[in-house]
Amino acid sequence: MLTELNIGHFRVFHQLQMKRLARINLIAGNHSVGKTSLLEALFLLSGAGNIRMALNNHVTRGLKPHTHPGAGSAEIAWLPLFFGLDSSRLIEIRGKHTQFGQPTLKIRLQRPQIAHLSPAGANGDQSMVTNQADDHVLVFAYHDQCHQGKGIEGQILFQGMQYEIRQDPTEILFPTAIWLPNMDHARDDAMRLSELRRNKGGQVLVDALRIIEPELQSIEINTVSGHPMIWCDVGLSKLMPLSSMGRGMAHIAGLVLAIASASGGLVLIDEIENGLHHSILPEVWEILAQVAEKCHVQIIATTQSVECIAAAHQALEDELRLFRLEVHGTEHRCLTYEDEVLDVAIRHELEIR
Repeated sequence: MLTELNIGHFRVFHQLQMKRLARINLIAGNHSVGKTSLLEALFLLSGAGNIRMALNNHVTRGLKPHTHPGAGSAEIAWLPLFFGLDSSRLIEIRGKHTQFGQPTLKIRLQRPQIAHLSPAGANGDQSMVTNQADDHVLVFAYHDQCHQGKGIEGQILFQGMQYEIRQDPTEILFPTAIWLPNMDHARDDAMRLSELRRNKGGQVLVDALRIIEPELQSIEINTVSGHPMIWCDVGLSKLMPLSSMGRGMAHIAGLVLAIASASGGLVLIDEIENGLHHSILPEVWEILAQVAEKCHVQIIATTQSVECIAAAHQALEDELRLFRLEVHGTEHRCLTYEDEVLDVAIRHELEIR
């Protein structure tokens, strides 16, 4: 489990330090303070230097080099990763982990060197001219106590309309699932449910969904138009697709399945309250905590809702840690609310979002 996190020169963060992370953590703060960027940093760190993590839609935010062909295209995608768009300084993401010590990821953007050989002359000699390429290379350099001394390095180059990845095979540090709102999770959810049922764990999802739909009898996976989907039996003559049963049902299903898919690892959730009525939030937190404990998963989630924070506190008490991000000029700081302080803040209606 991660207990500390330090972020330097990444996205909106010049520097950010978080300490005393717990099993379940909520990140609050105003808009544009960096809550989603914090999840992205954790996602990259969890990859143990796997450069392919940088190509994930959650990291590129749709700005991929192939959408901007031509010289400088990769820079368009990678430059927003650097604080102040200043790629002359390294990004450094460092954590403390109960199993892996101090995993550290350093990210840099550099121009590759390209050597051109001129045709051989009469005497057979060749001259070599080294030029800078027109585009940039994203470089990951990673180490932890398991790779100390050797480390792992990977590079992404953009060649024409394709990526070129230079890296030896590397193992993911710990399983990580990232869940963002307003994205289509139907296919991933169906695949995760299939794996969960293969391990005889499907009942946990049924129990979770009954928070919203008490008439739910069972869940099935069927393929429609070549894509697997989750279907629900609520006692009608036919099954109903989960996607047609309301945003809250799909949201809870996605969260439970994300946790179950990351056994022994980390689940990152953006705007965890999205689509959920405040009245069911305590029950939602209880079921998520149960699944997380059973699967030995650490949860780090963002929220903009004081009702969500209060519900989590009510359901989890000292299992919960709340962090509030604040920004002053270019400096970020992280305020930590443990159980007793959080209880006082909620009772006195202090601003903790």
